[in-house]
Amino acid sequence: MNATRLLVACVVALTLASCATAAAPTPLPVYWEAPQFSGIDQLGRRVDSSTLRGHVVVANFIFTNCTDICPTVVTPKMLELQKSFRQHGLLGEKVLLASFTVDPERDTPEALRDYAGRFGADHESWRFIHMSEEDVQRVVTGFRLGLRRDRVAAGDGAAAEAIVHSGRFILIDPSQQVRATYLPEDVQPSAVISDARRLLR
Repeated sequence: MNATRLLVACVVALTLASCATAAAPTPLPVYWEAPQFSGIDQLGRRVDSSTLRGHVVVANFIFTNCTDICPTVVTPKMLELQKSFRQHGLLGEKVLLASFTVDPERDTPEALRDYAGRFGADHESWRFIHMSEEDVQRVVTGFRLGLRRDRVAAGDGAAAEAIVHSGRFILIDPSQQVRATYLPEDVQPSAVISDARRLLR
């Protein structure tokens, strides 16, 4: 009888251990250190890497004169994340959003504030960040993303500049390590929130 009970206890213990192992989420990989930065946000406040440290951060790149993915996909997707993180009680205290402009010449803090207002951005938890052109290139490169400026013919025959940049979203942990990237079409709030929670454990 004692042997039978011992066997049953062992089987139960192994089953529980197996279930616990199966339930434990796989840690997100560590890709690389997020690049350090310093700039000014849409309200004219200084913002740098230390501002974001200690939070999970979702970052992307935009510019306010973009007529392609910025106003139609990238920023609306970030707005979805803002709403979802707020609903789950994570926005601000634990999670911050950061949109870096890739057009610092035209995207003044005032222009960024107007753009943020168009989308109902929370100025405290979603920072639109202006940096020097040199720093923009350095930060984009540090995130392993692409950025180029093409000369194209304007309607009047003059040359104009077209900015081509990545629409990827970047997930950064509280220690400022990149843990995931998402294509805009793959940004699902429930999945990003799940990933963020794993980094907050």
